[in-house]
Amino acid sequence: MINQTIGIDYIQIIVIDDASTDSTFDILSAWEKRFPTQFILVQNEYNLKQGAARNTGITYATGKYISFLDADDWIEHFMYEKMIGAAEIYNCQAVQCQHYLDFNHQVIHNNGTTKEGYHVSITKDNRNAFITQNILNCYITTKVYLREFLKLHNILFPEGIALHEDVCFQELVNVYITSAFILDDRLYHCYVSNLSTSRTPNTEVCYDIIQANRYLWNEYHQRNLLNSPHFAALEFKLLYNYWYLELRSLIMRLGTIPYELFCQMKADILTMIPDYKQNQYISQFFDSSNIVYLKLLEIQVTSSDLEDIADKLQVNMTYTALLALK
Repeated sequence: MINQTIGIDYIQIIVIDDASTDSTFDILSAWEKRFPTQFILVQNEYNLKQGAARNTGITYATGKYISFLDADDWIEHFMYEKMIGAAEIYNCQAVQCQHYLDFNHQVIHNNGTTKEGYHVSITKDNRNAFITQNILNCYITTKVYLREFLKLHNILFPEGIALHEDVCFQELVNVYITSAFILDDRLYHCYVSNLSTSRTPNTEVCYDIIQANRYLWNEYHQRNLLNSPHFAALEFKLLYNYWYLELRSLIMRLGTIPYELFCQMKADILTMIPDYKQNQYISQFFDSSNIVYLKLLEIQVTSSDLEDIADKLQVNMTYTALLALK
C-alpha cells in the first residue's frame, strides 16, 4: 500500500484487527507509528467477522473513494492510480479490475483478456440486463467505490457472518449504480489458501449462506425494490446465486450438501420466489447444463437421495439424469 504510485499522501489506510490472537496488532501498531497521518488502526475486542470489520472501516473513511483489501491478498503497485484515474475520467461510482488467483506466489488462474476495458452507463432501460448479466461481479476487493455513493444509498455489509457478505453488498450496489468502468488489467492478487473461510470445509460456516440471502431479501423489501421495474431481475439473481451457485459451491467445498441446510435453502426460495418458473430470465440463463438444479426445487428429495445426487454431481456437475427424478 505504501508503494502505490498514486502516492502515500493520497491514501488513507484503515486496518481493522478483528481480535487477532498473535502478534498482528503489535506489527500494525509499528506501521501506524511510522505513518501516523495515513494509517488508522482499529482493534476489535471480539471477532466480529468480515462484514462488521468492513463496516467499521467505512465509518472511518474520509477519502473520495473506498476500496477493500483482504489481509492475505496483495495488489499491483499501480492499482489505485489506474482505477481512480478511470473513475475520475468517466465519473464512475465504481471501477472494477480483473484478478489473479495465486497459490504460493504462482499464478494458477488469471481473469482477464487483452482489452483495455470499457465504460458502462446504467439506466432504467438497461439495468435489468446489467443485473442479470453480472457486469459487476461480487469480488468487492477488485473494485473502488465512490464513498458518497455508498453513503447516499446506505449500502453496508451484513454483520455477524463470514460468508457472502460481499455478495449482499455488491448486489445492492448494482441496484443503484449509474456509471461504472471495467478495466481488463489484472491488478489484484487473491491468495488461494485451503485455510480461508470460503474454502474451509466447515459446515457451520455454510449456514451463513442462509443469513446472507435473508438479509439481502429483507433489504429488497425495506427498500421497496420488489415493487420496482427490476423485481424480476432481482428475483432471478437471488435464485441464481442462492440456489444454483450455492449448491455447486457446497458440493465442491464439502463434497456433499448437508440435508438440513438444503431443506432450509429450498424453503427460503419457495417462500421468497414461489412463482420462480414464470421468471422471464430463467430461459436465458438455465439450459440443459444446469436446469437440473431447478428440478430439485420441484421434487421431493430425501436425505439419501441428496447424498446420491451430490455424489453424481461431483463427477458431473450437469448430471442430466436427475431430470428423470419424480
